[in-house]
Amino acid sequence: SQTNETIATLNNPRLLGTTLMFAPGQESLKLVIDLGGAVGPAQVEVQLTYGSGTSTSGGNVPAGTEEPSGGGTTSLPVLPTSGKCVLATLENQAVNVRSGPSTDYPILVTISPQSVYDVVGRNNDSSWYLITYSGGSNRGWVSASVTRLGGNCTAVPTATFQPPPHATPTATPTRTSTPPGGVTATPSPTGQGQVAPADSDYFLNVDMGGQNGAITQGSVSNVVSHPTGDYEDYLFFSTNNINQQGGSGTLVRQIFNFSCTGTGTELIGFYINGDFRQCGGTYIIDSVGPDNDNGTIQISANGGNNTYVQWTVFMQVERLN
Repeated sequence: SQTNETIATLNNPRLLGTTLMFAPGQESLKLVIDLGGAVGPAQVEVQLTYGSGTSTSGGNVPAGTEEPSGGGTTSLPVLPTSGKCVLATLENQAVNVRSGPSTDYPILVTISPQSVYDVVGRNNDSSWYLITYSGGSNRGWVSASVTRLGGNCTAVPTATFQPPPHATPTATPTRTSTPPGGVTATPSPTGQGQVAPADSDYFLNVDMGGQNGAITQGSVSNVVSHPTGDYEDYLFFSTNNINQQGGSGTLVRQIFNFSCTGTGTELIGFYINGDFRQCGGTYIIDSVGPDNDNGTIQISANGGNNTYVQWTVFMQVERLN
């Protein structure tokens, strides 16, 4: 703009898009868009990329924001200007998908810079977005600082989420609890009322074979505590002999209900397929067959100075056909 020199002119009426690359320098550039006397409304999308795989932040990334996780050289997909809200990476680099809207949450997967993902939620300040991936079967959070939006995103709802693992709570309840059968509470050297002992993983297998009806169920229970003791349990679930119930091609629905009693139940998180549930929540998996009948539930005590909770997972399996 200092010399008023015209670097490029594009005037082909059939042109739907283009990319201009300029050599690096200190001069500033001015972009002029002339619609050629068009009377009706027009929409122009301009995407600016500086450098090669580098950020334009000019310094340290603020705390709690995300950075790209890896790069490539292929072109980025063009996002729609209308329709459902979608999202893609800002740069030609993979982006981390996390279990919650902060870098305090663990990474679930990374998303490709060549793909577009549906947006189904956001946090309060729209600094993180909840997307679906793996064909829509899983959900996770990505940072707005490393992504770009397309479509109509004005109606994206605010999504709920659990505190990050081992977060400090805002208040400490005073309720107490009784350990389940076979579990002995251990006094805490830090003054914590009850401490969950270390244990192994748990298994919940609901067997459809030999069942007279189309519904069967089972449950598993144990305890977690925080800040000391066993703060995390893993439950491996499965449904066996599905085809024995209705023959080849039988599908079932797995329904999970999460129950808790004790001190700090609001700090307990159930993590399944990239989603979160709290105590009292329900999670449903539809169209389950013999090839996808198993999975894992992580149960975590995410904070508290005197947390001691007995959790129970109820699993019910129903035939769909």
